[in-house]
Amino acid sequence: MKTLSKEEVRKEIDKNRNHAWIKEIYERHKDELDREILYYFGNNITYRTLFTESINLARALKSNGIKKGDEFVVCIDRIPEFVYFMGAASIIGAKINLISEKFDKNYIIQIINDAKSNTIFIQNNKLNTLSNVIDELEGFSIVTISHKRSLPYNNQYEEIINKFYDTSCSSNSGKYISYDEFVASGKNYEGKVFEESTLEDSFTITYSSGTTKKGLPKGILHKNRHYITMGNPF
Repeated sequence: MKTLSKEEVRKEIDKNRNHAWIKEIYERHKDELDREILYYFGNNITYRTLFTESINLARALKSNGIKKGDEFVVCIDRIPEFVYFMGAASIIGAKINLISEKFDKNYIIQIINDAKSNTIFIQNNKLNTLSNVIDELEGFSIVTISHKRSLPYNNQYEEIINKFYDTSCSSNSGKYISYDEFVASGKNYEGKVFEESTLEDSFTITYSSGTTKKGLPKGILHKNRHYITMGNPF
């Protein structure tokens, strides 16, 4: 295959890939949906699983009022559900703000309030660390994601994982609903799920590290263009 210059790659992307990240993934792999793409402690996850999980989550997001152009906050490690959130946000054209529990408390509250979404997604081993934030949130739904959700039944790694994850809940447990309960809330959603997106549409917010004041990293906005360019096949 001919190696294209940077300018040629840009022109090819502008001409043929002016769409959402998830559509790019689908177009590249629609003929190999059962190919394994993630390995999570013994669980082989395929493109088919990625698309199925992402679509179901997208329906739930839409059902709960999160729509194209909206921003929602997620605090999650590198577990399979992280990719499903990326897929779902891409499907509905929303912007996913990926925070860390290590951020300054007031900074997290500011991020959540600025996002203007009343649903927050937090991996369960981060709940106690974020309890001082959750205490101050009124009118928000906290959706908890278990790191065990994508583990195979009777997984050999579970005992080891439990040593490194604190999954106990704080006194705010009445505020929480599980990830699967949230996804189930979109089961009967009948509205439009897939939204048209362009290369210039915002997709994710991630955060820098290094010289920034501790706990107050700078937010970095990424567009569909950035992900499609980084993953280009040329």
